Amino acid sequence: MALAIPMLLGYHPQESLVVSCLSGPAVDLTMRFDLDNLPPADEFAVELADRIRVSSADVTFVAVFSDEPPSADGLPFAAFIDQLYGDPRLRIVEAVFVCGRRWWSYLCDDQVCCPPDGRPLDDKSEVATSLSAAFALTGTSVLADRAALVASVSFDPSLDARTADRLVKAAKRRVLALERQMRLAELHGLVDILIDRLADPRAVATDEELADLAALLHDVAARDALLVQAVPPARRAAILRMLRAAVRRVPPRQDAPLCTALAWFAYADGDGTTANIALDRALDSDPDYSLALLIEASLDRQLPPTALVEVMEGAARDFDARDAAG
Repeated sequence: MALAIPMLLGYHPQESLVVSCLSGPAVDLTMRFDLDNLPPADEFAVELADRIRVSSADVTFVAVFSDEPPSADGLPFAAFIDQLYGDPRLRIVEAVFVCGRRWWSYLCDDQVCCPPDGRPLDDKSEVATSLSAAFALTGTSVLADRAALVASVSFDPSLDARTADRLVKAAKRRVLALERQMRLAELHGLVDILIDRLADPRAVATDEELADLAALLHDVAARDALLVQAVPPARRAAILRMLRAAVRRVPPRQDAPLCTALAWFAYADGDGTTANIALDRALDSDPDYSLALLIEASLDRQLPPTALVEVMEGAARDFDARDAAG
């Protein structure tokens, strides 16, 4: 889990307390909190218990990531973790401290398995290799820190925003003049083309293709037709690659639907960090964008991604019924 958490977050956490909710063998929800902004342990336990209850987790795993090394007095934040562990609502199965490339258990004092100088995080171990391979198959990379993750879903500063803005505006005039069924057909065709091409990491989409995609998503019906495709994991991963590429080249003021779509797909994939960053960008462009506000509220309440998938499945059935009815 200590090796997996950076992959789950998409970046290496710094001065962070991370809580992962585990349902059976699966990670249902991962939450990160700044060590500098933690409330008193009893207040934090109440907040955490509410979020864990919503996730229906069997147990939770807690990790503290800090550059402050252990001392003769013990592990940093030990008293705080002890209070959390004593709360049965949190169902903490293990709590570890990670500093540099070593980890220590807060809960185990057996020097055979948990020596005083900690144990190494071995990137070459069988577990680490398996984790890296699994995340690589989904196209997931681990960035240096949260700032690098924000940059990865921001408009590329090397591009001319005014030129990109004009391109999307021209595309909007064209696609919004089409009949609804033509817009839907164009969206499906464009998405299929882009995800097939972008399966090759060396391939790129053209500015015109991404402008058309952004323009199409300004139509709510076309946007929702894309969103319901987030249920099948393979399709979701492919569309996520496309959306991550697109948000880098669609400028602010034109990007609210596109960034909201990225947030939706990331959230469905269990990546709440990317979802929050994408929502911040969407709401900077359009503070009243209703779907972005709805997803933001769901994230604030820590609704599990499975709840979002259930909503999508119901929406997909509704779409199929409407299509069958003509």
